[in-house]
Amino acid sequence: MKNAFIAVLMLLSMASFAQNFEGEIVYANTYKSKSVMASDEQIASMMGSKQSYFMKGAEYKSVMNGKLIEWQLYISKENKLYNKMSSKETVYWNDASKMKMKF
Repeated sequence: MKNAFIAVLMLLSMASFAQNFEGEIVYANTYKSKSVMASDEQIASMMGSKQSYFMKGAEYKSVMNGKLIEWQLYISKENKLYNKMSSKETVYWNDASKMKMKF
């Protein structure tokens, strides 16, 4: 019984240190091509060298400076992922509840 009490006390103390992050994270991206068809520079131009990642609660927006993807947005109450490609005016979305991802 004493061990269970100590385990619960430790879990509660660890939970009190948990924090939620809200704000912006900026990544500087570099790429190393594994393809003979595309150089490091071509991939960097396509994907972008900078990514700004904004988080608030369960929502996020990722903005890239590449020529492929302009931004990506996740809205938790809709459970949808929106994508804006740089070459299109259309915004595409995916229902995240139907996405099959395995880790």
